[in-house]
Amino acid sequence: MLNKTRTLAAGLAIAASALSFTPAAQAEIRMPAEFEPQKALWVAWPSYTYVNGFSTTEPVLDIIDAAQAHTTVVVQVKNANNINSIKNQITNHGTPLTNVEFVAATRDDMWIRDMGPVFRYNGTKKEMVDFQFTGWGAYGLYEPYSQTEGNLDKLLAEKLDLDIHSSWLIHEGGNHEFNGQGTMMLTWAVEDQRNPEGQSELKHYIYGEDNSTNGTKRAIIEDEFKRIFNVEKIIWLEQGLVEDPFAFTSIPGPLPGTKAYTFGTGGHIDEYARFVGPNTIALAEITNEQVANDPTGIAALSQQRLEANYQVLQNATDQDGNPFTIVRMPHTDMSYEMTNRGDTMNSWLSEFLFDDTLDPLPNSVYIAAASSYMNFVIANGVVIVPQYYQPGDDLGVQQRDQQAISVLQSVFPNRSVVGVNPYAINLGGGGMHCITAHEPADLE
Repeated sequence: MLNKTRTLAAGLAIAASALSFTPAAQAEIRMPAEFEPQKALWVAWPSYTYVNGFSTTEPVLDIIDAAQAHTTVVVQVKNANNINSIKNQITNHGTPLTNVEFVAATRDDMWIRDMGPVFRYNGTKKEMVDFQFTGWGAYGLYEPYSQTEGNLDKLLAEKLDLDIHSSWLIHEGGNHEFNGQGTMMLTWAVEDQRNPEGQSELKHYIYGEDNSTNGTKRAIIEDEFKRIFNVEKIIWLEQGLVEDPFAFTSIPGPLPGTKAYTFGTGGHIDEYARFVGPNTIALAEITNEQVANDPTGIAALSQQRLEANYQVLQNATDQDGNPFTIVRMPHTDMSYEMTNRGDTMNSWLSEFLFDDTLDPLPNSVYIAAASSYMNFVIANGVVIVPQYYQPGDDLGVQQRDQQAISVLQSVFPNRSVVGVNPYAINLGGGGMHCITAHEPADLE
């Protein structure tokens, strides 16, 4: 990451005068679903190894290999000078370059899903949407890190010669899901935290006298999503997983009395609930056995949240008033790694103050991995799903791996389902879906 000069206690700086909003003909706008035909799967080349000994390059090479056999893969790199070296790594991995392309654009980290291209259709034309970015709520809008990452989509729109339309919302791509027919699903806790009503400039948009909504924060945020995506229905799930907390937050560690830290999103929806068809939603499920075997209590709390979300989805309908089919996916057990100052994540963590203490971070701390089977990648002809079993692991891991493959194969019977172990990526606070973006197919 770039120079971090602010703590979590520091406010978000929003300069509304710098934002511009371009109107569009709403009737022509449509947000396609991820499972619709794609032109390409974008994959971000890694910037860091988050914990020494866990190479982020290896799972990225595996993702590229799994996808390129079925679709065009666009590898997004930070520097064009590195492309030849990256090509060599891909071919040395045994992957042909026939369906692999490269696009260079400045960024810091690899979480392209969140601050990279968000594509929509405007009639037969493809264009992009630009949201504001504050480093998952950890930075001010105009701090260097937010600006560098937040500009990635603009750079890519220019390279692709696509129009880009701005929204005043602070929002990341990992917190929205679409069924392609006019329904959107996302986590309220994330949007609520990202767009603080106490900020005077944002308050103008939320509570301004010229606003035609009922004045509630949720209603005005919902109106903006409907404007930018032209969706008819928004399904709000209140909270995400406990182990995906806000920014650099501590959670119970693997041993009694210990803490672990993770760069969380506050509850991105792609960690626990996904559209896998126009009327089908996959939702993570934590078993009672997992709760009983978890001394930290995290599994019990996440189970409560997931079952509350299940009730919401059971009572929800799509844009036409039809109920959804809900399929349950397994969820991973918590995984931790002990780190020291020589590890990238530990070094970053040491620069922040935390919500529960003003004490300096110890030199050695546990990192909690952001592992989830729900962070799978959908592309033409293939679904790439996390797989975690390693020799010596509990057989329950192997069983959950197979269950995840089976569920996805049942909802995607005409696609290959390929497993990749994303654990090294998870240690950075995200997963394989977070480092990819899908570009919908061109329309005639």
